[in-house]
Amino acid sequence: MSYRKQISYLELQENGQRIRSAGYARLESLDKEDILTVQLNGQDILSDKEITLYLQRESGEQQLCKMMADCGTVFCEKRITREKEREPISGIHIPLEQNLEIIGRFAGAAGVKKTYIPETERQARKQTAKAAEAVAADEKTDSGSGVQKLREIHNDRDTEKIDSLVRSQEAWNSKEATTENLLHMKDTKWEQLSSIYPHIHPFRDAREFLSVGPEDFVVLREHCYQMTHNSFLLHGYYNYRHLLLLRQETAGQAKYYIGVPGNFYEREKQVARMFGFESFEGAREPAWEGDFGYYMISVEL
Repeated sequence: MSYRKQISYLELQENGQRIRSAGYARLESLDKEDILTVQLNGQDILSDKEITLYLQRESGEQQLCKMMADCGTVFCEKRITREKEREPISGIHIPLEQNLEIIGRFAGAAGVKKTYIPETERQARKQTAKAAEAVAADEKTDSGSGVQKLREIHNDRDTEKIDSLVRSQEAWNSKEATTENLLHMKDTKWEQLSSIYPHIHPFRDAREFLSVGPEDFVVLREHCYQMTHNSFLLHGYYNYRHLLLLRQETAGQAKYYIGVPGNFYEREKQVARMFGFESFEGAREPAWEGDFGYYMISVEL
């Protein structure tokens, strides 16, 4: 039996422009049917209103069902028999009033000619690419051009401290560095980061949290750069405009995590695990449905 799962993060749009996130849709494709799950959260505009869900295919739209919103929340699960000659589902569309609509695209769907990427994500990827190029350029040449690019990207921060961070990163990548030196540099590097990035205290405890963005991942180890393409991480960042960098000591050993802001729901937690996130940190333990907090993934400095 074949099985394929796709996740689409839904957007509330007005006249084609993104306003905010609206929830998610999951499409599970089996041999003879598709299972579509749609969840909309926190959409006050939907309260106590009947809305219509349309499936999108290359040839046009097909009405699937009508749904009733309860306090801005909608949950729907439908089984759709697959017809041999029918085009695959490429997205969903929920038209609303006053030029508003909820849109979702399944980028991996067969037959979709163009992958949909929100404009905010395209801009963030460009910014991240510039930052990665800066580090790479500085590692390959002594001309300082890489450092200059990094200065331009972080133009609101102390350039001398940025230079120091780049030199620390070079030392990390050096094969001649000893374990003892690396441990010392890690502590020094965190001190440097702490002097550059804003401190926040989301849980009012003694742990150290810094506010960062995807463009700041150049300060992490090289194998962590790929997280700048993590869809779950980018989705949380676009909604809340920040990420957490956490330092936590366990049994005398420092560990580091990136935290992505969001609300706790069991289904959302399952999606987070698909993208590598290990746990959810909130104001209380265990978290309750709807609690605000951060989905955590471990990283290395």
